[in-house]
Amino acid sequence: MKINKLLVGVIVGGVFFYACERPSAPDFTLEQQNNIPILKNITFEFLGGSDALIDTTGEDFEDLFLVDENGTVRIVQELDFEIGELGDVIPEIEVDPIVIESQIGDITIDDFSADFRSELGVIELEAENASADNAEVGTFNAEFNGDGTATYQSVTGNDPNLVPAGTAVPAGNSGTITIDLNAGDFQSATIESGGIRVVFRNELGFDLSTLTSSMLSGGTQISNTSNVSNVNHGDEVELLFPFNQGDILEVPLAFEVEVSWDAQNTQADAGSLIVREATDDNLIVSSATADIPQQIIRPTTPDIEIDNPEFVYAIMENSDSPDVNRIRVTLTNQTTLALSDSTFSGLPVLTLTNSEGEVLDSPQVFAVDGNPGATEIAAGETGVAEFNLNGQQLTKVLSYQINVGTSGGNGITVNSTDFLVINAATTNLELADVRSDIDPQTGITLEDQVAVEGDFVNAEVQSGSLSLSFTNDTSIPLTIDELVFSNATAFRAKNTGRFFNEGSEVGRVTNLVIPANSSVSETIDISGRGISNQMSYAGTASSPGTNSAVNILSTDVINTNITGEVTLTSATAILDSQNFDTSGIIEIDDNEFVLSSQEHYVEIASGLLNFTRINNQIDMDIDTLIISFPDIRAPGNGYVPADSLVISFVGDERIRRRADGVTISKEISLEGHRIYALNNELRYNVKAVTESTRGTAEEERTVRSEDLLEANVEIQNLRVGSAFGAVSVKSVLLTEGSGPLDLFNDNVVQLTDVEDLKELSSRISDIQFFNPSLNLTYTSNIGVDAEIFAAIMGINESGDEVFLTGRDNSEFTVSPSDTVGGFLVRGVEVPAENLVKFRVNAAESMDGSTTRTVAFNDDVTNVDDFLSNLPTSIRFIGKALVNPDNGEGFVVDPIDFSTTMGIDVPLNFATADNPGVIRDTTDADLSDLPGPEDDIRLSAGRLILSYTNGLPLELDISMEFLDENSQMVTSAPLNDGPYKIEAADVDPETAFVTSANAGVMTIALDEGQLDELYRTQNVSLRIQFQSTGGDEVKIRASDTISLGLSAEFTNSIRVD
Repeated sequence: MKINKLLVGVIVGGVFFYACERPSAPDFTLEQQNNIPILKNITFEFLGGSDALIDTTGEDFEDLFLVDENGTVRIVQELDFEIGELGDVIPEIEVDPIVIESQIGDITIDDFSADFRSELGVIELEAENASADNAEVGTFNAEFNGDGTATYQSVTGNDPNLVPAGTAVPAGNSGTITIDLNAGDFQSATIESGGIRVVFRNELGFDLSTLTSSMLSGGTQISNTSNVSNVNHGDEVELLFPFNQGDILEVPLAFEVEVSWDAQNTQADAGSLIVREATDDNLIVSSATADIPQQIIRPTTPDIEIDNPEFVYAIMENSDSPDVNRIRVTLTNQTTLALSDSTFSGLPVLTLTNSEGEVLDSPQVFAVDGNPGATEIAAGETGVAEFNLNGQQLTKVLSYQINVGTSGGNGITVNSTDFLVINAATTNLELADVRSDIDPQTGITLEDQVAVEGDFVNAEVQSGSLSLSFTNDTSIPLTIDELVFSNATAFRAKNTGRFFNEGSEVGRVTNLVIPANSSVSETIDISGRGISNQMSYAGTASSPGTNSAVNILSTDVINTNITGEVTLTSATAILDSQNFDTSGIIEIDDNEFVLSSQEHYVEIASGLLNFTRINNQIDMDIDTLIISFPDIRAPGNGYVPADSLVISFVGDERIRRRADGVTISKEISLEGHRIYALNNELRYNVKAVTESTRGTAEEERTVRSEDLLEANVEIQNLRVGSAFGAVSVKSVLLTEGSGPLDLFNDNVVQLTDVEDLKELSSRISDIQFFNPSLNLTYTSNIGVDAEIFAAIMGINESGDEVFLTGRDNSEFTVSPSDTVGGFLVRGVEVPAENLVKFRVNAAESMDGSTTRTVAFNDDVTNVDDFLSNLPTSIRFIGKALVNPDNGEGFVVDPIDFSTTMGIDVPLNFATADNPGVIRDTTDADLSDLPGPEDDIRLSAGRLILSYTNGLPLELDISMEFLDENSQMVTSAPLNDGPYKIEAADVDPETAFVTSANAGVMTIALDEGQLDELYRTQNVSLRIQFQSTGGDEVKIRASDTISLGLSAEFTNSIRVD
């Protein structure tokens, strides 16, 4: 190592260089001065090999220093720093032994049965209304009778009084003349078809060559023109004027006529041209105000439809009541005509047909409400026709035919859109078959008598119940209002001798609701009752009906089945196989681990489930006993519910009846199983099936419901392999030793020696590093966080002690309110401000360990003070607060938890308050120097040291010369303070050296000092160094110091 010893060698060697230059023949006294060059400007780098100030190739420093990319020298050290074990994190799962008990419970005897049957009976439906669109009456035959006359003068233009018979008449033409018609009551008509037939008579007194005519309606021609020839005096001619559909015939009516004649003599006195008659010819009208003749009416007949949208059909029962199963159809005459039948001899007749084409009842004659003797339905009157529906099917849609006519009338206004209003309504209906919504039903009769099959009949039930099954085969819900079961015959109970009368009640059911097409079960208490081999039941039921269409029949049935199960609390009988079961919970201690979710589990590395005792108190073998633990799962299919632990006792392991007095035990390994016990409650289920005593050597057994099957269960020696859930918050000591948790109790303390700092620490003190870091790297497979509270003390070679602590309000600070305490140093409580805490984060997965680093930087801790002390040993005691946030996590056995510590100290330091100190002692055997009695004496001397200092340090140098007992012989300098080397100039921004400082230092020794130097065996060198200006400085490995040394001596030689 070259730190400091270089200077010692240079300075000491120079001072005593002259010791080897003594003359050999002293005979007189001679004084002589010498100036000797010793060292000529040698340059040393700060860090390097054997020729550097600090030799990093030597064993003391070869692994201590590192030069980073900026050339900055760093002290780097990796330490095997163990803070202790966290094995106590693995939860201990404890389960107290329990006794699983399962009573056989009620005994079931099912060797008898009975089936009862009741038909639903007549279905009642309230009256239904029906309606149809109006029946329009259609077209009518209309009567027309008219006549008119054209005078002689209007035809010829001559005065008839001047034309006697025989008067010569020249040929001529009448031009257009109008003959007005007298139409009687006729006012108007809208024509559908037909026409007017007209007869013209010539009474003019002369013959006509031509006659042309057309008919006018309201002044407008309505017909084609008709032409005839040769109408002689006294002749008649008949003409037909047909109409088109839609023609309007209305008064005034007339004919336009034009006649012509040849020259002739009149045959009689002047007369007139006559329209003798104008009559209807098949005149069909859609509307008219006219004379309406007697005629048959053929109205439209739209279907009649039941108004209820849910009604489809109903088939009637036969009822004698005139107020049941009837439909009444009404006809309201909204025309102006009186209505009769088609023979005009009576009232209209109605025929009613269902949608299946079946005529309901027979055609019925309408009767007029309030007018029993009426033969017609006058305008505005209503007629009623009633049909008997017994045994017939009423459908939603009905068709009808109506036999109707009218006697007509004079001057009546009619229209084809005149109508008859048809409506219908039923009476209340009693049905055998229906598809509709169903009205509420009451008084449904339930009654039947049947034989009871089985061994357990004509017997008394000491205690127990009867299981009944009711099946409603109808499409409507039913309520059994009351149903009484009774014995149909008298008997004496074969098991108790008690007599029971005919009709003695077995039990009853009330207000039992059975949904449509469903079954329900009911249990009735029959304690103290008898059961004969004949049983009857009687009662009533009702139904709320339905809101939608359903199909039901009066023959639909309500079945009541006694399944043959009598449940008893005790019995002495031949017993069929009995089933019983129970469930329960085993509590798992939650002090260390909580399974608060369905996904949480504990995987068992080893452990046993022991049935230490299984005892059967029941007087029947348990042929099958299955005890399952749904929360304990084997690894078969990935720990799914199907992997639940199931233990079976069957076959040779079946549990014998108590008469055998056999107790069974069984042991099951739980290795590899997982426990999924939500809220730390481990569920179990017991299912047992007994033997049937029928056919055994002892068929009749006595069994009580309280008879027990017992199993003593213990879960033993559980060792957790892994666990996922909520690890309970707890404090764990990071030590396995005994005694108080004291930094100086070697049984508990974790002691780490920092070997590579020992040499440095022994020589340097009073230095303050900047930006050092101490990194704690941990590797952990623990799946929960842990907060470490610790007392960490660093001790340097001088015994100075410094605690590593958190700075105020940082995450590393331990406050007095923290509940973790009990840390001691030499028996005294370590105050909270001298402790430190840090977080160990959870591992990422169960599949492996996770490595992370906790950085103790100088912004959150006092790591700068801690490392500036240059500790050569670190003492650690600690506690871990496991899962401090009480979160979800996991643990795995074995716990993998290891730590290392890394120290990184850049040589950035300052000596603002006190200078740093470097101390070193080197061998310097000066016994060859002359003493005061020797012939040659050194009377005076000095060393001249020239330097160029490229280090950012001001050096103050002093020496002590020590004898073989390490007692001081002398020191240098004696009075003028230490020898001073000025520091290099430093950049205030980067803290690196910018330029070196050069100077000369003189080391003077007087004659008294020189006389004592021969006693020297060692020289102790003390160098105080001060950073430039007392500020932070940085040292590069390439920073240098250059030294040159010469000596000046005065010696005296005595020559004898």
